[in-house]
Amino acid sequence: MTEWTHSAVLIAPASLLDAANALAVAMGWSDGPAWPAYTVPLSPTGGAPATHWGLRTGVTTTFATMIDAAKGGVLPDALIGAFTPAQVAALVEALIIDIDQHAMGHFDRIIAQADLLKLGDAESA
Repeated sequence: MTEWTHSAVLIAPASLLDAANALAVAMGWSDGPAWPAYTVPLSPTGGAPATHWGLRTGVTTTFATMIDAAKGGVLPDALIGAFTPAQVAALVEALIIDIDQHAMGHFDRIIAQADLLKLGDAESA
């Protein structure tokens, strides 16, 4: 049984949503368009349109190591042939990725640091 030891928050710019979801499918995190990985629409004001899309999930320590390797152009086996090292490195660099040992409040903390709000959350005046 997999032990999820860390919380991961990933946020993709809306312009890269298709690529980010395709990467998630290639990694086995998503079953495709009917079940996208990035499901939380975000924007600086909390109003439409979404400028970013986010997700929060449990991950293993191996995931953190894999992200660091991808930044350097080293692909996990699941991505070989589906993406080039340059494509993965560029996408990983464009994403906001934060890995923490504590899930409680993790997503909200990271979107606040990125000056983003969930769509529907009005910015406080």
